[in-house]
Amino acid sequence: MGVTGLLPALKSIQEASHLEKYRGKTLAIDTYAWLHKAIYGCAMEIVLEKPTRAYLNYMSRRLDMLAHYGITPYMVLDGDYLPTKANTEKEREERRREYKRLGLEALRANKRSEAYNHFNKACDITPQIAKSVIEELKSRNIQYVVAPYEADAQMVYLEKHGIVQGIISEDSDLLIFGCQRLITKLDDSGSCIEVRRDKFKECRESAIGLFSDEQLKLMAIVSGCDYTKGIPNVGMQRAINLVSRYSTIGRLLQAVRYEGKLKVPVEFETEYYRAITAFNHQVVFDPRTQKPVHLNPLSPEDDVLEVERYAGKMHHDELHRKIAIGELDPITKLPLSGREAFSVPPSIASKEQVTTKTQARTIDALLQVKSKPVVRSASEPMARKSAIRTIDHFMSVQSSTVKRRKLLFGSQDSASETSTYFSRSTASALTEDTRSAFSEQDSSDYNITDPDEDEKPVLAAYATQKQSTRVPLREVTNQVSQKLGAKNVGGHILDRNSLSSFKYNGK
Repeated sequence: MGVTGLLPALKSIQEASHLEKYRGKTLAIDTYAWLHKAIYGCAMEIVLEKPTRAYLNYMSRRLDMLAHYGITPYMVLDGDYLPTKANTEKEREERRREYKRLGLEALRANKRSEAYNHFNKACDITPQIAKSVIEELKSRNIQYVVAPYEADAQMVYLEKHGIVQGIISEDSDLLIFGCQRLITKLDDSGSCIEVRRDKFKECRESAIGLFSDEQLKLMAIVSGCDYTKGIPNVGMQRAINLVSRYSTIGRLLQAVRYEGKLKVPVEFETEYYRAITAFNHQVVFDPRTQKPVHLNPLSPEDDVLEVERYAGKMHHDELHRKIAIGELDPITKLPLSGREAFSVPPSIASKEQVTTKTQARTIDALLQVKSKPVVRSASEPMARKSAIRTIDHFMSVQSSTVKRRKLLFGSQDSASETSTYFSRSTASALTEDTRSAFSEQDSSDYNITDPDEDEKPVLAAYATQKQSTRVPLREVTNQVSQKLGAKNVGGHILDRNSLSSFKYNGK
């Protein structure tokens, strides 16, 4: 965009500035220049037609910065394609289509970084994106206008008639259109570069300060701009030298052709008149009268049909008014809707999801839910097996009644010794009958366990308890021997067969 090499040629008159300098002023903003930076963070979503508000957030931050420094923004958006730039726009569209294809191929190959670079070059600012920005501007009560064609001519018109006092843009074409104060290279801290038209005469790099407005346009056309590719092998410095020596287009072309060092395309003269018409008479919108006008009034010598062919066509006033306020698409002239009009903002969507998940259930809904047995898998963490055990459960796994009695009431040697689990008042209140009754209870009858608790440890403990209450075999044998000895002493002789009728009475 712009005239290549123009700003470096004006380096000596570039002044470092800051937004604080423009406090209280109204500045025209090249909105599309900001949008080209804003879509850098969401190019993939835009090319793939996915909803995003990243570019709107970028615009909001920029507008907040202007408000912080007390600057009133006047946002200007591009409109329809200018007939003079038909070839340029066609080439740009073909490049964007090719980059989109390369981006999709890289994405399928899982090369996301490469795909993102291609999508950045394939991304285009559409009227639908502009409409979303317009809705944001309306919500903030910020002035805006959609130009009939290019924003450059529209912003220069606003400055020329005192509606704004400067222009913020990255496009050097504005200086060729006649911009008097260009504010460029603006960063997030408010620092910028100011280039003023009245300081051109102080330029020390070249004779550009001596050029008239028409000679500046000739210089831009010869070196190449958006309206023409210029003369091959002619850069900015060489174009300045040619214009400085020959002044007019006729003399310049005659000298170049005579020297024979440069080859002038056959169609260059036609391109020159097309470009000079677009620079001088492009159609713009007057917000005061709500009507379309030319950037500079036509002279009697100007061909109206030629001007319309190169500088844009004038439609009826109402159509231009609806385009200017964003109701109609400036290209198709059909009703326009924003790109994000049917997408839910991420912040709202997230709140709805949280609300749905945490919605309280009524009692009736809870009563309708039938309880189902919980089935645990064998791979559950062992932590689930460590449920809190009750005192009865703890007592049920003890090996004997004696051990349980020791834990509850102390050792057998001292009846007054009680477990530290009970307080003194509770221990004193327990009578011997109560203690015996309590000790004789099988605590497993009152065991309260977790439904998930495995019953195997309980059964194993119960089996151990039963085995511990049996009398050892040696003790039984000793008692039998004592019985037999007693019978023998009494004169009764017992044979082996009589032992089968012997019954142990436990004494």
